[in-house]
Amino acid sequence: MSTDFARLNCTKGCCLDKVKFLAEKVFNEQDDMYNNLAEENIELGNFVVDHIMPYLEARSQSSDHRAQDLLIELMHLLRGV
Repeated sequence: MSTDFARLNCTKGCCLDKVKFLAEKVFNEQDDMYNNLAEENIELGNFVVDHIMPYLEARSQSSDHRAQDLLIELMHLLRGV
């Protein structure tokens, strides 16, 4: 996301309109990227809760100590601790 600084080259008058246009453009691009990342984060969280956690829970019940450790770490990550 590079800004064409040549567009800000004002030979006369104020560049306020050009700066506002570029700021709005950058804001909209960043807002779209944030929305995409938020959606991907929700999908990833749902996948972990729906598929990985049940697998780890089943493995930890069969005395798989590594699965128990991973389940504990995963719980901490999901809680944000």
